[in-house]
Amino acid sequence: MLTGSHVDTVLPFGFNVAISQIQNTFNITQDGKSVAALSTVRGLPVCYLYYPLTASEQPLGKSTSDVKIINDHTTQGTINITIDNSPLIIPSDAASHNLFSGFNKALTLGNRTDIRLVGHAHAMANMSIGNIVLDPIKFDVPNFLKGLGGLQRSTTIAGVDVTGGTTEALTLAIDVSIYNPSNLILNTGDLVMQLYRDGGYIGTTLLPKLVLNMGNNTIKAIGSFQPNMGPAGAQTLNDFVGKKGMSLIWTFTVSLTSLADVAIAIKGYEKSTNISSLKDAFNALSMDATLPALKSDLLQSASLTILSTTGIQDNIAHVQVKMTNPFSADLQIASIQSNVSAHGINLGSIKSTTKFTSQAKSTTNSPDMDLAMNLDPSSIFSLLRALAVDGGLSTEQIDGITELGGISRVQTAKKVKRANTFTGFDLPSFVDAAFKNLVSDVTLTAGVTIGEYATTLSYTQKRVSTIADPSLHLLLPVLAKPVVQKVVDGAVLGYGALD
Repeated sequence: MLTGSHVDTVLPFGFNVAISQIQNTFNITQDGKSVAALSTVRGLPVCYLYYPLTASEQPLGKSTSDVKIINDHTTQGTINITIDNSPLIIPSDAASHNLFSGFNKALTLGNRTDIRLVGHAHAMANMSIGNIVLDPIKFDVPNFLKGLGGLQRSTTIAGVDVTGGTTEALTLAIDVSIYNPSNLILNTGDLVMQLYRDGGYIGTTLLPKLVLNMGNNTIKAIGSFQPNMGPAGAQTLNDFVGKKGMSLIWTFTVSLTSLADVAIAIKGYEKSTNISSLKDAFNALSMDATLPALKSDLLQSASLTILSTTGIQDNIAHVQVKMTNPFSADLQIASIQSNVSAHGINLGSIKSTTKFTSQAKSTTNSPDMDLAMNLDPSSIFSLLRALAVDGGLSTEQIDGITELGGISRVQTAKKVKRANTFTGFDLPSFVDAAFKNLVSDVTLTAGVTIGEYATTLSYTQKRVSTIADPSLHLLLPVLAKPVVQKVVDGAVLGYGALD
């Protein structure tokens, strides 16, 4: 929709005059060819020439002007025409439609499109002698329209939410802000684009009943995201949940640029719009925007429980995770495979097929899952020492224990020198104090279903707060055994006498 233009006018007399009613009929032409025709409706006073009216005298209008007497024979000035709800009339032949499609493409991609306005105006003029009709006021003047400029650097993605899923795709709610720099209002109806990453198709996005007014526009888009289509889709999902920024390139070509980590192309195609005159424009449009990654962590914390059988019958402990679901759709967890580490030391792995649901917009505790622990003494004592350093605890005693046990992987600060190093030392209390500082790095692969859409989520979350309860003391005898055995092996044993 064209919203405004202005023309210069010269009247062949030198009278004060005010235009009280005006109707404009003109063709928009380029290179001598008529692109479209437009007619404004007669109505209330729309334009004033030379002298202003008082506030009480001014009627509502659709045009303004600044026209002054030049001499006794000439009144000259500019008429600004506001065009509201006036349709462009396009001839029905194919050549005219093709011409109009090219015109729309130029407006969409360019910052400025030069045109000529050829036509006439019918005006009612108020003069000191009464009202007179000026008809026709002919004009053939150059003009231009501000274009959309491809909407470059005009689009911002404020947020993305997962609202559900079908058997075909995840459903996304996308808050979009688009600035329209032109003097055009773009009404496209439903607009659909395809999404790509690194050449791989990952879904579509719908801008329903799109109307781009001049200036800022807030739009709720609907995405159909298909991470199972290939590696590109899977990586996009993992990067989003893993809190990596994304860059979308809408190449309706629409493009979304962002935190510069991931480039995604959003392309127009033959079904982008049902409006034939806009197909060429949307197939060529390319704009940049920012798509923010997920702002919150899925895993809030983990809790470790040592079993009475851990280290005796097997290496299985239990772990429970607290998961926050930031989406408007439930996450149905079908399976979890995970490796857990801290300070670069492998703590164990999880392989669970226990099903549970993380409800929308809430925090959920998982069921207990089996953790196959790494019970290698050098790994456990290495972690214990690192946690002690994190907590500002002395490592002299733990260095002494590991030296006695010959646990070489621990980097001891110094050799034991004091004879009374272990006086008053309580190992369980030391372990409790050190493990208060435990945070884990989790590499996770989870089978999830959202709505009816099943997919796999793989990502890494660092520094997950991990709580170890007093059951941790059950590991002390297991860890102490190799130390004691080393001391015994180094002792000289014998019988004093035989009876």
